[in-house]
Amino acid sequence: MMRVCVCTSYPADREPRGPRHARAIWETGFCSSVTFIDLRPSNQTRVDIDVLQGIPELNWISLVNPTRSTHRINWGLAKLQKWLARSGHKYFGVLSNAALSPALRTLQRVLESQKPNAIVAHNIDTLLPAYLAAKSTGAHLIFDSMEFHSDMGDDQDLVMMDVIKSIERLCLPACCMVLTSSVQVAEALNTTYGITNLLPLDNVPKLQPTLGRDKRDWLSLYWRNSTIGLGQRGLEEAIRALQWVPKAVSLHLQGRHTPSGIAEVNTLAQSVGVFDRIAIHPPYRPEDAVKEASQFHIGLCLERAGIRNHELTVSNKMFDYHMAGLAVISSDMPSLADVLRRSGGGLTYRAGDPADLARVICGLHKDKSNYVRLSSNARQFAVEFGNLEVEMAKLKSAFREKIRSGSPVNHA
Repeated sequence: MMRVCVCTSYPADREPRGPRHARAIWETGFCSSVTFIDLRPSNQTRVDIDVLQGIPELNWISLVNPTRSTHRINWGLAKLQKWLARSGHKYFGVLSNAALSPALRTLQRVLESQKPNAIVAHNIDTLLPAYLAAKSTGAHLIFDSMEFHSDMGDDQDLVMMDVIKSIERLCLPACCMVLTSSVQVAEALNTTYGITNLLPLDNVPKLQPTLGRDKRDWLSLYWRNSTIGLGQRGLEEAIRALQWVPKAVSLHLQGRHTPSGIAEVNTLAQSVGVFDRIAIHPPYRPEDAVKEASQFHIGLCLERAGIRNHELTVSNKMFDYHMAGLAVISSDMPSLADVLRRSGGGLTYRAGDPADLARVICGLHKDKSNYVRLSSNARQFAVEFGNLEVEMAKLKSAFREKIRSGSPVNHA
């Protein structure tokens, strides 16, 4: 029987794959204990996760990162340590946990103290400390590459990209298994690093036999993100497209609110004359994501081109839309288009082109029978294939196979 550690650099309620994988691995029957480790800001309280509460003998350890508002001095020291570590890598090639976060040194010590037989690491921040802990304890190492971490866009600078590439180059070949969020990410990691022990697992929701909400007036568009705002997730295209579609079409936004994000959305909406056709909804609980989506007609996945992560990964909202019975309109990123090819549940438009997005919306508004067909296809795909039960069965089977093999492939 094995002692397994599952770790993530996010709070457990912000990282659904980590808790789900912990539960699935427990259910293989190969584990005598599961330790789940997450990191949370010092100004946030821990949120209980149902899927973790169902694991007997669970040891849940929450490490705390200082924040500017609660621990100003420690927060400042952590910033300084991170800068020094990144400078050390830039000029001398030195690789350390502090380059991503000084708290990761604590994570490594905690992992080592558990004396695990297997470590399952989530998010790029955890990969180096998990690798070092696996190396010192002789544990199997599994990494969940939910993103293509070395080209994420946003505020990722060249130094950070180089640090991540160095970590992946060192650690990924040592993993007995690397999980990915799409086939496209798996292919990119294989091409970049030559690794072969790859298992794509879609970011799918639990199977939901019934949907509990009536649809809004025809036609409602729905865009969801962790935080509402303009940027690389393409919300600007949806707002601009509204001016070229029938006035009955409404746009509904859901995610965390920030003053700057809401302000930029409102400013753009007013400038193109669609302010009164946009509704901003309160943030959703992850367990309610499908129910929240089910009241709308069309789910929008609007990622822009130019960032490899957007071209290769698939957001969980894509699969929540399918489970909720929405027709999907997505940009023509390879990974997103591949899901719609498999499901028959939606249409694509040219990424970054609001006029082409408007064309697709108008087509569905005019041809309701096509919308019904796409919606039905999306729901059927989710029920048969795009659900957590199917994907976790794949993980359990792969985990059992690695353990039965006796010695891990490319042992850390």
